Amino acid sequence: MGRRSSRDFGQVDWEHYVIAREFPGVFSATEFRAEYQRRFPDRPDGSMLVSDYAVNSPQASRNVPRFLTRVDRGNYRFIGLGGDA
Repeated sequence: MGRRSSRDFGQVDWEHYVIAREFPGVFSATEFRAEYQRRFPDRPDGSMLVSDYAVNSPQASRNVPRFLTRVDRGNYRFIGLGGDA
């Protein structure tokens, strides 16, 4: 399987990526959702599923790009595509 790039993202995936990469270190799902809601107020709460984008999350089940790592329950770090952040 080839390496994913940001060109492969759907709109909601891209929104998650843009927000996550702006956090300088570890961030909580609550912090992520607050920033997401601030920037994209028309998105429903159900679209803010930060755990889906973590390479090591037990809840990651959708076919989405993985650009986060789960540090501990509810806390994440941006690692970029392929862990190259």
